[in-house]
Formats: sequence, structure tokens, C-alpha cells
Amino acid sequence: MNELANASEDASGRMDEGSDDPMNDEANSEPSAKSLGQWLALNLVLIGLYLGFFHLSLLVEFPGSLLIGLVIAGVMAWLCFQFRKLFLGRYENFIYYALPLDIALEGLIPFHSGYSFYWCAASFWLVFGCYRAYRLVNG
Repeated sequence: MNELANASEDASGRMDEGSDDPMNDEANSEPSAKSLGQWLALNLVLIGLYLGFFHLSLLVEFPGSLLIGLVIAGVMAWLCFQFRKLFLGRYENFIYYALPLDIALEGLIPFHSGYSFYWCAASFWLVFGCYRAYRLVNG
């Protein structure tokens, strides 16, 4: 309730700059070296979980892959929530929450084969890195 009292909106619905709201684009516009290191560490953990899910799904049958997918998606969503202040606004926050959603949906697929998921992982982090670089350069 106290968080709601601290956040104020103007007539357009935009949060003021002093807000701690992670969805506020202005609140997270000046990343520090420490936050960059934390962002990189978060990405290493997330990519490890992402690749780990697919390697495990190659070894187990469908009900097991669904359970593993839901657990890993939950852990990823929890990590994204815990480190949400590292994201540079609502769009970066959104693209990071697409990752646990992808894992949860991949858990519904009864059969995985091959290692083409490395291309999906590279694509996700290419989007993450390019968006992060764009926001750092253009504010």
C-alpha cells in the first residue's frame, strides 16, 4: 500500500521521475557499472536455465518435460521479478518476461530433438543485447 502512496501519476498516466516503479522508463535510465555487471550475471543465469531446460527435455518424456518447463519458467519469472530494477523501462521488462513464457510453452511440446534451440537462445539474447545497447546509446 505504501508503494502506491509513493507513486504519483500526471494527467497522461505517466509516472513521475522519483518513482521506484520498474515500468517507469525514466526511473532506470542511468545504469551504473554495478548494474551492468548484475545485468550480465542475470543474463548468464537465464541463458543457463534456458539451455538447461532444452538439454533436459531431450532426456525425459512428455510429462517430465512439462514439469521441468514449468519449474524453470517459474524460476526465470522469479529472477526477472527480483532483478526488475536492472531493466531499462517497460519494453525491456516485457521482452524478459517473454523468456519464461517461451519455456512454459516449450514444455507443452511432447518431443524435442536436435540442438536447434541454440539458434533460439542466440536470437533471444541478440534481441536483449541490441535493445539494451539501443537504450544505452539513445536514452
